Amino acid sequence: ESVMLNLTTLSAETVTASQVMEACETLPVFSDKRVVIVDDCDFTKEGISAYKNLYEGLHEYIQTLPRGLVLVMISPKEGLFKGRFVKQAEKNGELVSYQKLQEGELQQFIRSRAKKEGRTLTPGAQRLFIQRSEYLNKEENKNLYDIDHHLGSLFDAKDGPIEEADVEALLPAPFTETIFQLVDSVSRADASEALRIYHALRGDGQDVYGIFYMLVRQIRNLIRVKAYEQRPYAANGPQDLGIRPFEYNKLKGAVGRFSFSALFAMLRALYETESEMKESPADDDILVTVLLHRLCAQ
Repeated sequence: ESVMLNLTTLSAETVTASQVMEACETLPVFSDKRVVIVDDCDFTKEGISAYKNLYEGLHEYIQTLPRGLVLVMISPKEGLFKGRFVKQAEKNGELVSYQKLQEGELQQFIRSRAKKEGRTLTPGAQRLFIQRSEYLNKEENKNLYDIDHHLGSLFDAKDGPIEEADVEALLPAPFTETIFQLVDSVSRADASEALRIYHALRGDGQDVYGIFYMLVRQIRNLIRVKAYEQRPYAANGPQDLGIRPFEYNKLKGAVGRFSFSALFAMLRALYETESEMKESPADDDILVTVLLHRLCAQ
C-alpha cells in the first residue's frame, strides 16, 4: 500500500513544471523513497520546443532533487536532441535507452503475458497478432504498451484459447497488408476483388494518392525482388534491398505469379495513370478503377 502512496504518475502533455516540483516535494509515507514518473515526454528537437515551458521550468530544479526522490521522465519517441535540458539531466542523473524486442523476444513476451492470465494463443493466432500489431515495423511507433493493451482486449473479449479469427476480429489488417491483398487479387486477375479492396480502403478514409503510390511501391519491389532472387548468390535480400524481412518474404512468395514483362507492363500503366491523375480533369477514383481493370487484364 505504501508503494502506491509514494508513486505519482504525470503526463508531460498536461502537467506544468510547478506541478512536477510539487509532486517531487511531497514527503514519502512509511518509506524513505518516493517515485515521480513524468510520462509522454518528447526529447526530440521538435519536442524540446513543444514542451519548452516544462523543460525550462525544471532545468534548475533537477540539479538539487530532494533526497530519496526518484524522478523518471519517459519518452516513447526515438531520437534524442541533446539540448540544454537533456545535458543537465544527463549530468545529474542517467539516460537509459530501451531497444525494441526482436521477434523471438516478442513471442516470449506474448507467451509470458498470456500465461500470467492463464490463457493461450494458438501458433497461428500469435503469428497473426505479431503481424497485425506492427510492433516489428520500424516505421511504426509501436511499443510494449500497445502489445499489452491489445492482448488485454483479446483476453477480455473471449474465454478459452485465442484463435486467428479472434485476432482478425480485434485487429484490422494494416494498410501495407491490405495493399498486398490488392496486389494478390491483381495477380489472380480478380478485378471484382481488387475493386472491393480498393473501395474498402477508400471507405476507411485512405487517400486515393496514398493507395496509388503504395501500389506503385509494391510493383517496383516485386521487380526488385524477382531480379534479386535470380542472382546466383541471393543470400540476404532484406538487407541488400532495404526491405523489411516480413515484407520481403511476402514479395518473394508472390513474384512467381508474375513475369518480368507483366510487371513492367503494370509499371507503365501505373506511370500513365499518374500522368492522367496530374493532368486530366477526370475523377481520380475513376482513373484508379480503370487502372485496376487494366492491371487485372495484363
